[in-house]
Amino acid sequence: MTQPDPNRLPVKAVLLIGSTLTIMAGAIISPSLPSMLDHFADVQNAEYLVRLVLTVPALFIALFSPLAGYVVDRFGRRRVLITGLLLYGIVGSSAALLDSIYQILITRIFLGIAVAAIMTTITTLIADYFDGRTRARFMGLQAASIGIGGMVYLTTGGLLAEVAWNAPFVIYLTALILLPLAITSIFEPVVESSGVSHTSIKASRLNDRSDLKRVMPLMVFIYVLMFLVQAFFYMVPTQLPFYMRNLTGASPLQIGIAIASSTFFSALASLVYIRISIGVAHIRLVIISLLLVGVGFYILSISVLYVHILVGLFFSGTGVGLFMPNITLWLSEVAPPTYRGRSLGMLTTSIFLGHFSSLLIIQPFITQFGFSSTFTYTAAFIGLLIVFLIIAYSWNFLKLRDVN
Repeated sequence: MTQPDPNRLPVKAVLLIGSTLTIMAGAIISPSLPSMLDHFADVQNAEYLVRLVLTVPALFIALFSPLAGYVVDRFGRRRVLITGLLLYGIVGSSAALLDSIYQILITRIFLGIAVAAIMTTITTLIADYFDGRTRARFMGLQAASIGIGGMVYLTTGGLLAEVAWNAPFVIYLTALILLPLAITSIFEPVVESSGVSHTSIKASRLNDRSDLKRVMPLMVFIYVLMFLVQAFFYMVPTQLPFYMRNLTGASPLQIGIAIASSTFFSALASLVYIRISIGVAHIRLVIISLLLVGVGFYILSISVLYVHILVGLFFSGTGVGLFMPNITLWLSEVAPPTYRGRSLGMLTTSIFLGHFSSLLIIQPFITQFGFSSTFTYTAAFIGLLIVFLIIAYSWNFLKLRDVN
């Protein structure tokens, strides 16, 4: 049995546009955070609760992504994606009608569940539909589309935040616009073992289970790397708006443009990923990516002007733009096929656990030392991590010298 052509434009459009709804799910409202804080200033612990509006989806994405991975492997990709898009559009946009910080937080919990379903499914479908260099190219394109989408969403969010603090929530209606196209174009991939005897399928699964045990240390290493990078980088949407307002008196639109520039630089880096990754060990690109992020954060720590912040975001955004397709491709290559959904689901967990943990880890440093010093300390920690990875690469821990 042959499957429909995944290279059709409607299929690619769903995969790429759907991808933009995931990573940026929380950051879409980032430009409105200072205005939201002003609106809820009378609420006890408002400064923490407003930041939690941005980060609480990440916690529930992290909690539900492993379950989403299991459901995707067990019951199929298509129905999970369609359900996720429907839930995303409804609960994401409903917050625009609410005037209670606690009710908004409840909608953000369900938004996290929806993102877990969408992101896990789309990443798994890309790994299913494509292979080899085609898969690497499409994952670079996926990361680029996330960056471009983030630029559009954040700039639009900044414009809407100038109108009202809750106006950016209407951007989540994008999922409902995408839903009909997903229903008509997305198909279940053909299982590789189709037409093979039950005994052969069982043997294949046993082999995959054996392979999973063999590569598990490397997979855990990948998950930890993803968690750390996302925890660092999520300082941009959660802390930078307040840093910029204190430093330069930036408006919501200026904040939105600055954060959007980071995603734009990330998109450009992802587009060239496929060109520079050929024959290069994944771990080498990880080290290069972290170096760029560290330089960017150091520049942010010494910034005094708006343009300095843009320069810092250029370096950090470029680093993340190289990191994301590289680490996702690395995991999709080492994960056994019958565990692919669950493996990529755990990667989603790592991403968004990093997002949620960023606030818990970083906020005490912000309170104690201020924004500038916290960015400096983060850059220094990234430098130490780079040193560790270079040593690990030199000693070839976990077969880190494997190339694409």
